[in-house]
Parts: sequence; structure tokens; C-alpha cells
Amino acid sequence: MVIDSFIMYNCIILNIKNLNDMKRFITVVVLAIITATTINAQSFRLGVQASPTFSWMTTNQPTIAGEGVNLGLEVGLLGDYYLQNGRYAISSGVSFLANQGGSLVYETGGNLFPDSDLSNVALDSIGDGSQVDFSFQYVEIPFSIKLRGGTGDLGYYVQIPYFSLAFPIKGRADIGAFEDENIISSVIPLAFTWGVGAGAEYQINDLTLIGGLSYQNSILDIMKDNGTLVNGEKEDAKQIINRITLRVGIFF
Repeated sequence: MVIDSFIMYNCIILNIKNLNDMKRFITVVVLAIITATTINAQSFRLGVQASPTFSWMTTNQPTIAGEGVNLGLEVGLLGDYYLQNGRYAISSGVSFLANQGGSLVYETGGNLFPDSDLSNVALDSIGDGSQVDFSFQYVEIPFSIKLRGGTGDLGYYVQIPYFSLAFPIKGRADIGAFEDENIISSVIPLAFTWGVGAGAEYQINDLTLIGGLSYQNSILDIMKDNGTLVNGEKEDAKQIINRITLRVGIFF
């Protein structure tokens, strides 16, 4: 009963309505952790993070301008598998990203979200010069090669390259006077990002505190290009999210 209550709480937080899917997801994560620690307990370390993020959106179209930055949060598990006396590590984990996105100003309006069930028919034709404020939630699985250095209790690391797969679980937009519109149906169900990261580690007995900075952006378009502009042209801009993460975590 306690486990089911915990899982149901997390389902609400992550906006996942299927309890069985959430149970399977948690089971896979737990089994992966157990498997990794069984392979070589001395080489694997598990950690947690709660990291502020700063994200903004850009496009490849000069008629769509990026405006504003979203302050978000990344929370989740970290896992490092160390190689060659700890100088190298394969780093991964699973995390929840809240309030990712930014604002875009569309010089030419139109029917920009035809796949979504918006609250008002007026949104079927958004006016020229309209600003749309996006907010997304993702479940992300990162993967990187971590190069480590330093002496004594203080070390440093560089993550090159830094890749991730991200799955959107919520998509909202403020469009003019209409707030919190559900646009998840207009979001591509898989995002692929790349980036770089660096930071420092401080050893305190059996714990390792980490602090760092990483930059990532979307490699592919995050939005479906099914919209039509008021001039009849297809809306086919590549819209991506850029993100700076202030990494704060601890390894056990």
C-alpha cells in the first residue's frame, strides 16, 4: 500500500496517468541500478541531483524571433561507471525536466497548432506578431563520457560529448490572452540533444559533492510542422530548445 501510494504520487507529479506504466518504468530503473552495481560495485556510484536550468528557444527562420528565458528545474538520478582508475567514466541516469522552453514571436501568424485541441476557435488563426510562451516537461535519459582529474579531495571533470534522449510528458503554451493551452499533441514525442559539460567534485568521507555547468540544445525539431501560415505557406520552421544547467548533486 505504501509503495502504491508513493507511485501514485509520482504519477501525479509527472503527469503520467497510467499507474501500471509508472510501475514498469520504476522497475526498469531499479533493475538497471541493481545490474550495474552487481557488475562491479567498486566501479559504480549512484547519485542524485536537483539542478536549476535556464532554457530558451530559437528557430532557423528570421520571421520567428526568440524572446525570454524559462527558469526550470532538473531532478533525478545520476550514475557513473568508472574506468581506468577512475580517470574516465561512463555517465548516465534518468531525470525529470520541468518548465523547459521559452518564448517565440511569430512575425507571420496562422494555424500554428492544428494537431492540438485548443480552448477557443480564435486560436485556429493566430495573428501576425503574436508571442507564444512555451513550457514543456520531459523525462530525460542522458549519456556522456566523463574525463576526470585532480588530486586529493578536490577534483574536476569534463563531459565531452554529452547526449540525451528526452520524452515530452507535458506541453503548455500561453498564446496572447489564452493561457495554459495544451499543445502536447503538437510536440514531437522524442527529442535528441547534444552538448558539453564541466564541473568540480569534492570528496567528504564516502560522499562526493558535485557542482558544474552544462550546455545542451536540440539536434532535431521539437515541434510537428503541420501548421499553415496566413499566406497559405506551410509552417516548417525548425524550433529547438537551448539549455544551460547549473549542476548540483551528490554521489553516495
